[in-house]
Amino acid sequence: MITLQLSRSTSAWRAAALLLFFCGSIVPLLPCILPLFSFEGWASITDARKAGLLLETAALAIPAAILAMAFGLPVAILASRIHVPGSNLLGFLMPLPLLLPPLMIA
Repeated sequence: MITLQLSRSTSAWRAAALLLFFCGSIVPLLPCILPLFSFEGWASITDARKAGLLLETAALAIPAAILAMAFGLPVAILASRIHVPGSNLLGFLMPLPLLLPPLMIA
């Protein structure tokens, strides 16, 4: 079995890169994330209006996800296994919904 030995300088560079990543991407998000763990944030879900909005959102999101899987999975399997005319266009159009902003569609 071959083992890969990292030099100390490589380990130091990896640690520095990880620290830079953490400071640059995670730390700026902490003011947005930390209030989610407070009691007041979770207690507000029991408010009747917010609970209703949460249920309506789930009632819309779950069937939409099921329909997307029902149509998308067979198309993805066909596109990957069978060469059909227009498969290049289909391959181009598949990631398009991810690229368009949701507000633009709404």
